[in-house]
Amino acid sequence: MKTITRLAAALALLACLPAASQVFGSRVTKERIQTAIAATYASGTDSRNRTCVTLPYLNKRYKGRGESAFGWTPLAFAAQMDAPHLGEYPPQLDALFKLLARAGFVEPIEPAANGAAQYGLTWKGYAASGESECFRISSHEYDVDVKSFESVAPREGASIYRAMATAVPRHIDDWVKDPEFTKFYPESAKYVLGFRTPVAYDLAHVDGHLSVIRIPGALDTSPPKPRPLWARNEHEGPAATVPKGLPDLTPSTALPIIREYLQTERGANVARMCLWFPFPAIDENNLEEARKRPEGAAFPTLYFTVRSRDRDDSDQRTSFEWFRRLEAAGLATSRRVERGGVRFDLTPAGMAIVDKNRYCLHVGNRAVEEVLWVAPLSAANLTPKFALRMSFTPAPGAEVFVAKFPLLTRLKEVGVAAHGEFAVSRAGELLPNVIPQFLRFQPDPATLPEIR
Repeated sequence: MKTITRLAAALALLACLPAASQVFGSRVTKERIQTAIAATYASGTDSRNRTCVTLPYLNKRYKGRGESAFGWTPLAFAAQMDAPHLGEYPPQLDALFKLLARAGFVEPIEPAANGAAQYGLTWKGYAASGESECFRISSHEYDVDVKSFESVAPREGASIYRAMATAVPRHIDDWVKDPEFTKFYPESAKYVLGFRTPVAYDLAHVDGHLSVIRIPGALDTSPPKPRPLWARNEHEGPAATVPKGLPDLTPSTALPIIREYLQTERGANVARMCLWFPFPAIDENNLEEARKRPEGAAFPTLYFTVRSRDRDDSDQRTSFEWFRRLEAAGLATSRRVERGGVRFDLTPAGMAIVDKNRYCLHVGNRAVEEVLWVAPLSAANLTPKFALRMSFTPAPGAEVFVAKFPLLTRLKEVGVAAHGEFAVSRAGELLPNVIPQFLRFQPDPATLPEIR
């Protein structure tokens, strides 16, 4: 019974480790330890499949650009330089953004309303960060050299080995070598520059499974848990593998796969750019009637009513301005109604650009212009992420509406940011999932009209 209990405890320890970082075999060798350490780094758990550093949090200093709400895209991000930093980090916000500008990740843009300098995100910066404010500093592929190893005290029924090894990232981004980088990110600099002198790694070996359980500079590894080892199908094999026939993922090989996906029924919803009506700051509408209409019944003419509120009604006034521009484009008419409201009815021209399956306005179309970055496909990463730059073209009938929004006219010039990831289907094909940036109209409240 004790033997069974120890085995269960050992298996539970290994179940906390990613399958891709486990190495199988009856004997522990230098080569197997080297493979296990490299696989542990390759299966890194950050959102970009690579090590990165985040911007410091500064309340209300990262904001939307122009009439856009905040978004981590070249269109919608602005950082204002007159903010006092929080605590002791970073020492100088302006110096940090100058470092990012030297790396090409940000660039000076128009000053803020108070004259303060501002920086915007570049496409290079988006490619190096994707959907989050975390800039790449290195790959997760490490070159490992095991100098020695020995058996140490068992733990929870597993044989434990301690290895002395060096580990250096295979690729380190150039901006990490800037002397200012270490000033702002000392711990990350130490980590990404690698352990060039031997340091200790602990590994567990049980039932043929060899896994790293401690890496230098970190607590015991605790990535997302896979299914317990004892619950695996015996035909599933010891670790994930890349199906044969799939291409090496690079921007040039990923581009035709993603473009083909946008031609499918599911991908067409990504290619068709829709603007949602500005909920929840609408008091009355007949969208539910449209959704629940009997089969074969005509689609009703949509209407929306916006009313002022006694409390802060900036959201209502934002919706009111949105519909006023819709009216100015000839896509709606308005009339005053009871209780201080204004009702907007879509005109035939407005109804012509309503997507009657998604209940939004089809204002334009997106197309992939460039794959900015894509992670490599490997047994350690079967869902590689990517970042895209897409074009935006106004849809027929929506040109005047687009012209009423500087946010949309600038989108034609700048492009649409998108990210996503690939998955491997059961048929062994690569299937992309593309997520374009979310656009939210948010003008300066001081410029918004009263509802009347």
